[in-house]
Amino acid sequence: MTKNVPPQPSQVKSTDSSTPMSAPPDSDPAGLVPRSARKRRRARSDRGLPDDAVLAQLATTYLKVQHAAFPALVTSEVLPPVTPEVIAGMVADFQARHRGVPPCPTLATAQVKAVQPAKLGAGYFRYSCDNSKPTSIEDQMVNALHKAGGEQRFIPWCYVNADYSVTGLDASRQGYSSLKAVLADPQHPIDTLYIDDFTRASRDELEWWKLAQSVKKLRKRMIGASDQFDLDNPHWDMQLTIFGLLSRLFIKSLRQKVCRGMRGAISRGGALGKLPLGFTRRAKLDASGHPIVGTGGRPSREICIDPVTAENRLLMYQLFVHENWTLQRIMRHFNQLGIDGWNGWTIGAVRKLLASPTAIGVFRWHMTSREYDPEKERFIVVKNPRKDWVVRYDRELAIVPMDFWRAARRKLAELTRKYGPRNRHRSRNQVAPTTLFSGTLFCACCHEELKLVRSVDIYQQMGSLSGHHRAHECQLTTSKSTRQIEDCLLGYLRDVLLTPENIREIVDLANAALEAEVAKPAPDLAPLVRRGEQIRKAVQRLVRRSAQTDDTGVAASYEAEIKRLRTELAGIEPQIRAAAASQRQRYERLDVEQAVAMLKDLGQILNRDIAVAGPAIRELTGPIKIRQALVAGTRTRYRWIAEFTPQVQALLARVCPTDCGRFAASVLTHVPPTVEVVIDEIP
Repeated sequence: MTKNVPPQPSQVKSTDSSTPMSAPPDSDPAGLVPRSARKRRRARSDRGLPDDAVLAQLATTYLKVQHAAFPALVTSEVLPPVTPEVIAGMVADFQARHRGVPPCPTLATAQVKAVQPAKLGAGYFRYSCDNSKPTSIEDQMVNALHKAGGEQRFIPWCYVNADYSVTGLDASRQGYSSLKAVLADPQHPIDTLYIDDFTRASRDELEWWKLAQSVKKLRKRMIGASDQFDLDNPHWDMQLTIFGLLSRLFIKSLRQKVCRGMRGAISRGGALGKLPLGFTRRAKLDASGHPIVGTGGRPSREICIDPVTAENRLLMYQLFVHENWTLQRIMRHFNQLGIDGWNGWTIGAVRKLLASPTAIGVFRWHMTSREYDPEKERFIVVKNPRKDWVVRYDRELAIVPMDFWRAARRKLAELTRKYGPRNRHRSRNQVAPTTLFSGTLFCACCHEELKLVRSVDIYQQMGSLSGHHRAHECQLTTSKSTRQIEDCLLGYLRDVLLTPENIREIVDLANAALEAEVAKPAPDLAPLVRRGEQIRKAVQRLVRRSAQTDDTGVAASYEAEIKRLRTELAGIEPQIRAAAASQRQRYERLDVEQAVAMLKDLGQILNRDIAVAGPAIRELTGPIKIRQALVAGTRTRYRWIAEFTPQVQALLARVCPTDCGRFAASVLTHVPPTVEVVIDEIP
């Protein structure tokens, strides 16, 4: 593949967001199906909430059914007439209740008095798939209203709850959660809960049992309008068990069929799910050029490159690799241009597209699955074994050259190494410690990192800010000077770890490491120096040519090549400096007596370079938990007790892996698994 010249960002045109996303496939001579419009993620409180028109139709159906079942309530104006104003108020009331606003108990009490001797009921209705029609909720509600009317129970509109297009395997549905909150509130006089059938309440048998036990504990009834389920039936638990078994068999069978159909569609070259930027679908054609019609009379589709957004996908790699733009700058640029008719680009979306192998024609499916975690009581995403993945590679679907994609992956890996999750959790004191134990001491009560509560040069004191302000019930209310902390903790490390025998072992290992370093052959700098000179001359030559040409495209190609050469030179020069510095270093053997004399004042030596000594101590001790204890015979004097687990074995395995076993055997005999050190001023 030829190398692509990165375009100037100012010359890139935005995607025309006015392109109709719902154009029929035969409107394009090539049979291309326009990419579906991106939708902004809905708030969690709006999950399962339909459009106003759907709710208006539901409210209209409710009033018509209730008018026929309770004509006396129409006369007493408990049931209002079907007018646009009334319907708009009912829609607003449903939306507010769905988002967590509880219904008014006073209104429900007034309706109880109006419908005497009838009692009040509540209804819950649901369907799972976007392909289902919203009228399914209406049909379920009509069945429940007829069942309640036959039992002389009235279901007010304020007790009608529903979830549109939400799976029954999720117990945190908005409408379902609102219903359970109202049932548990004694201010709402609900006598019976009506559902169309038990699978509408949930598809999880554990949630069935929880709901049934909760309703039974509240001494209420639960009736299924279609499956005739009755919680007052003596055999309700057996019915629940059978329903759960049938539902589980249905779900497992459905999943197997869906997975089988997905694998078959992929093997036939089909496309599943929403395609990433740069790709769309087109109609499959037979040998004679006619569209292939699949099941249900729908034309078969296949993945193809989208001529509109493929340039944007390539631009993303060019800006990241050649122009050295940051992810945040690319995100802002895409939002300004409205790429793909969307202004909600995020750093995560840009990073995901840069790392995705779809740019080179590799598509992967079935990489993850959802499994129920009984401890967390929710579904979690689990990565499937690699053997279960469905991978398809098509060279003709490559948008980005392989070298572009590899360079982008290398840059992303470097960003992850520098700023990834391993480094993101580190606090400022751990990155740049100001004292030897900054970022190492933590409160055993509130688990907060101990910081300087007084930072005067010779009177530095550390403590818990929560305990200092008496917040979060933290019991570590005192502070200690950094001098006391260092004297006590370093004294323990010196007395236990840095004994004369251990120092002698350390000095021997250090001398052996120095001798091995001296014995290494000197690196050959000639190839690196020669390559560096070649790059400098090439850069100077390209700069002269770029200044002499008036062609914008040629100048842009010169600039891109200059940036590439300078990037290569920036990687060579540190290697040359490091190799030259290693040749100038002088190695001298360590002396045991000199080491013992220097380590007598351990604190003074370590404080000379806190940036190096602080992380080293943290690696040796691990996190140190601090708690306070009252000194016997006093009322206001407290001592600190430091507890930590020495990480000697892991540290030795990293520092001296060859002699770790021999040295650890002599050191670890004096180090208990858990250490407690008292930090206190000894008069």
